[in-house]
Amino acid sequence: MQDYDYHIQAYILQQYCAAAANTRHHRWLQRKGFSAGMIAQLRRLTLDAQQILIRSSPFDVRLSDVLKTQLGRLAARDEIDALVMTALRLGASRRMLHELLGLSEAEYNRLKTMAGVPKAERNRPQSLSLDTQDMLATIHNNLLNCYRRQGIEPHPLQLLIRMAETTDLELNRVYDGYYCKNYAAFSVDTDVGDKMPERG
Repeated sequence: MQDYDYHIQAYILQQYCAAAANTRHHRWLQRKGFSAGMIAQLRRLTLDAQQILIRSSPFDVRLSDVLKTQLGRLAARDEIDALVMTALRLGASRRMLHELLGLSEAEYNRLKTMAGVPKAERNRPQSLSLDTQDMLATIHNNLLNCYRRQGIEPHPLQLLIRMAETTDLELNRVYDGYYCKNYAAFSVDTDVGDKMPERG
């Protein structure tokens, strides 16, 4: 098993020693808290002395809040990208993704290429029958109940994808024929049953 603490300490010390060996980097070392005497000592460190320093773990390496925040943002972006690519494969239009996510044309084209969706002429979505709208309303409410029992407030796109997959309808038809008429029912502040989907 690798001793990662050792390797991290060794890498940091090597970088400081390399900076000490080049006078152009001494000002940077001083900003890090090294005095002129410490810089001179770094330049003269033998390999044995370096090993002693490394094993004493002189550098405090901790996870910063910045790293936590950035990792969270990157993870969220990856999740959204995956969601968009699934939506594209199910027939989502650029207008729909722009209205739901604010997706730019450049991002739309990038993710469409990544999703392997060929360019095709898009026709206006066919309207949904009243029976289909009723079926979607039932599926929608069941999905919301399922998510909320798990303490999850799903993004509208997640719900639309599940609804399209369940009914085998093109996602764009579900969006135009159901979501656009009943967007209030997708609000995180709306309890199931408070806003019954409209018909027609």
